[in-house]
Amino acid sequence: MSAAHENRIIGDIYGPILAGTYLNILLYGVTVAQVYLYCKTFKKDRLWMRFYILTLFLADTLNTAFCMVLLYTSLINQFGDVVALQKANWLMASEPALTGIIGAMVQLFFAWRVKVLTNSVWATTHPPAPFSFTGSSSGRHLDRWRDRISG
Repeated sequence: MSAAHENRIIGDIYGPILAGTYLNILLYGVTVAQVYLYCKTFKKDRLWMRFYILTLFLADTLNTAFCMVLLYTSLINQFGDVVALQKANWLMASEPALTGIIGAMVQLFFAWRVKVLTNSVWATTHPPAPFSFTGSSSGRHLDRWRDRISG
């Protein structure tokens, strides 16, 4: 395998991951500011809601950390080892699962919020719920698919 072909493989795999991680870190900074302002402004919110937001924030923190560790491990520790870079590891497999779980939590919260504001259970809560669970489960199934490919 030529060096140009190896570089193309590495770029095709890790280029989008690197760009996505940059964007993730940028948006994580916005999330930190929002969580800080929420904690300072809405001190009288229900305990379960504050816990829910903290759980989402911790899941986002974990997701961001996993992305950074994946890139460091792959692009620094395994630099030049094309065979190792072509195999998916547990850090790469955690990304779709965490993204699906976070997405489902956010969608269910918004569905609940619309239900509270409109007092309509059927029109607002039930249609989004199956889609949020579908997104969550598809994130988990992508892990299994990726494991099959990487062998």
